[in-house]
This record gives sequence, C-alpha cells and structure tokens, in this order.
Amino acid sequence: CKEFGFLIYLFIFMKLIGAGIIAIEKESGKILLGRRGLDGQDPNCWAPFGGTFDKKDIIPRTTAVREFIEETKCSEKFLMEKEPFYICEDNHVKFYSYIGIFEKIFIPTLNSENLEYGWFNIDLLPENLHPGSKELFENEYIKIRKYIKKIKTL
Repeated sequence: CKEFGFLIYLFIFMKLIGAGIIAIEKESGKILLGRRGLDGQDPNCWAPFGGTFDKKDIIPRTTAVREFIEETKCSEKFLMEKEPFYICEDNHVKFYSYIGIFEKIFIPTLNSENLEYGWFNIDLLPENLHPGSKELFENEYIKIRKYIKKIKTL
C-alpha cells in the first residue's frame, strides 16, 4: 500500500524532463526540424530533435546531445551553448532547448521516431509545429533572429 502511495506521489509531483537542440546552420541561418512519427506523442508535428532525460545523462545538456545524435546520426561537429536558450514548462514536462551552431547543412539519417527532416528559414517554419516548439518560436522569435544574425558574422 505504501508503494502505491509513493507512485501516486511521483505521478502528481514529478515532471518529465526533456532536452533538445535547436540546430542552426551558420551561413544560411536555417533551422533543422524533424517531423515526428505517428506512434509518439504529438504525431506528425515538426520540432527540433530531442527527447527524454535518462539518469545516466546527469544534466539536461547531455540529454540534448545524446538525443540529437540518436535521432539524426549526426557526426558533424557543432558548437553548443552551456546554458539552455529556452525552457518550456507545463504541469507534466520541463523541456530544455539548447542552440547548436553547425558550419554547414548536413543530411540527417533519421531513426524510427521521425518521418522526415527539413532545414527551415525562421520566417518559413511549418504550420504544424509541436505545441512546445510553437511556444518557443513565437516567444523567442526576435531573440532567435538576432542570434542567427550574430552567428553569421562569426
């Protein structure tokens, strides 16, 4: 009976932690998004690549890198900020979004979690964005545009 009470406590008070990378190609400023598969949460929606925190990750930044590489098979080197660019939180999930700067556009090799990918201009993002991604791009649009302009000069 105590175990059941603890499980209820965890269900009520613990949040799922996730993290991902907003991949931006330096020269064009395009953003890499994946269209989520039909079997997962929010199917057929576009979002930056990312996923769920694993105990071995220790910090969300590690989760972001691990999930990005798992889902894209990316072998390209990239720069990544130490601190999250944006944190989206609701009653059940706390999601950390980091920016990754890539020297060139690469072609991801997708795993089964995504149906397709695309490199998008910040002004021409797909309409069917994942709800958290939509919040991110709407709330931080100006900040992202400034960031893209800044990295083009590096």
